[in-house]
Amino acid sequence: MNFDLLYLLPNILHVLRNFSWGGCGDYKDVVVRDFDLPSYAGLWYETYTYAAPFQIASTCVTAHYTIDTDESGNTFVRVNNTGLEWNGEWRTELGAAQIEDVTVGALRVDFPDSGSEISNLLSGPNYHVLDVDYTSHALVYSCADLKFAKYEMTWFLSREKTLSEDVRDQFIAILESFGSKTQQLKWTDQVCEKGDQGWDGDEWDNEDWDN
Repeated sequence: MNFDLLYLLPNILHVLRNFSWGGCGDYKDVVVRDFDLPSYAGLWYETYTYAAPFQIASTCVTAHYTIDTDESGNTFVRVNNTGLEWNGEWRTELGAAQIEDVTVGALRVDFPDSGSEISNLLSGPNYHVLDVDYTSHALVYSCADLKFAKYEMTWFLSREKTLSEDVRDQFIAILESFGSKTQQLKWTDQVCEKGDQGWDGDEWDNEDWDN
């Protein structure tokens, strides 16, 4: 068995643990109302996650959200996700989030070039904000019903590279309140230096964005 497989295997197992029997819980009852999209925009650091297939063994994961309008005047959000992959290479995924009601924290996020099929299992919103303090932290959750099973993803986001234990435990309690099994929660290392990710301060390099 080569080194790459030895390194990736535990992370692959983390992804498989996101599958479990039964349907999704009543997480939609927890979705943030009176959502403030402009305050939510900007840079977030991923601090904990249920490892997603497109983020296997990634560290220093960040998300940057920029509000924009399309040619018809509809509001959407440009999404720039960046992370350091297991092989030492930076990866950036550009996508877009559609939102039907800007006052509700439920968005539909798609990454056309990511190759991920998980989001396609969901119709409608696949990015639910369950808790947020716009200046410090946010809890994001997604669940796909697969008849007799479900596939869950979650992201604990922070405006800083770390998240306090109190907030972490608060997020875990929210997830467990509707039956999410948080044993698969994985810490995301944020040891990278500013400027290594193709961005400088709050200005991101979106030259490859295809609108």
